[in-house]
Amino acid sequence: MSARRSTRKFAKTKVEDWKIEKILAAADTAPSAGNFQGLEVFYVKSKKAREAGADVTVIDLFDFPMPLYDEDLEKQEGLPSNTR
Repeated sequence: MSARRSTRKFAKTKVEDWKIEKILAAADTAPSAGNFQGLEVFYVKSKKAREAGADVTVIDLFDFPMPLYDEDLEKQEGLPSNTR
C-alpha cells in the first residue's frame, strides 16, 4: 500500500479477507484534518445483501447520554459513610 498506483480495470476474482482487513485498518488509521476521524467504511461481504441493496444501520453512540465518572470524586468528596 505504500507504493501508490492507479488501477483502471478490476478483475472479478475474490479478494482475500486479510487484504480487506489490511485496507480497512489503513483507512481507520489514516490522518484527517484536525484529527476529525469522520470517515466510516463499511464492507458488505454477502453478495445477496449487496444485490438487495442492503441498508447499513449505524448507531452513533454520540446520540446517547453516557455517564461520566470522575475517578477523583471520592478523593474530593470522601468515601460514602457505609464504606469500610
